[in-house]
Amino acid sequence: MTGIGTRENNEDVILIEEFNQNSILYLVVDGMGGYQKGEIAAKLVSENIATHLRSVVELNKQAILNAFKKANLSIKQFNDENEIKSGATVGGVLIFDEIAYCFWIGDVKIFYLKKEKLAWESTSHSFINEMFEEDLRKSTEIQKKYGHIVTRSISGKREKSAPDIFEIESFSKGDSFVICSDGVHNVMTLEHLKLLFSEVNGMEKIEEYLAEYAVDNFSLINIF
Repeated sequence: MTGIGTRENNEDVILIEEFNQNSILYLVVDGMGGYQKGEIAAKLVSENIATHLRSVVELNKQAILNAFKKANLSIKQFNDENEIKSGATVGGVLIFDEIAYCFWIGDVKIFYLKKEKLAWESTSHSFINEMFEEDLRKSTEIQKKYGHIVTRSISGKREKSAPDIFEIESFSKGDSFVICSDGVHNVMTLEHLKLLFSEVNGMEKIEEYLAEYAVDNFSLINIF
């Protein structure tokens, strides 16, 4: 699902592509607020990542890193041609055979659940996470002042465009993932999401909640 929140435009992009019977890519790309043409940047990033991964002989960590380099170069060219600043943050899961790669840059979150219990979650590349102790991060004042600042993104700057990658070697059919933009995880906890997932028409209820309470664009993929 994806929605506009209170923004004028939806600058998030969701991409789900099955490369073959054994591999599938899930992406949430969030065009950066405060920059220009975020919706175009998000589309460029998603298309370049998918295009590269679709074309490689072997899907692995290096292929993901190269896909991000390709996407970052496309944004640099776009920014230079239009004399603007634009960029995007990304969260993705690439599943093939029994391997799953979780990769992210910026503040799109990924949660990995085994038997409906949280086994791992991504740590956002944010100013708050890098500069403040855990108890201070919960401060409303700190969140309001610094919560929107990311330290890594795909915005044409090579030194700040590398994703983190988490590999799951024994991914099984009973495992699940949640990928969501900050428009979701800023207003809903994982426990809240899990509670609604378990209900009849749970995704619809989540969408209704976000339509009412999300300030930013919101995008979410539930893989199960």
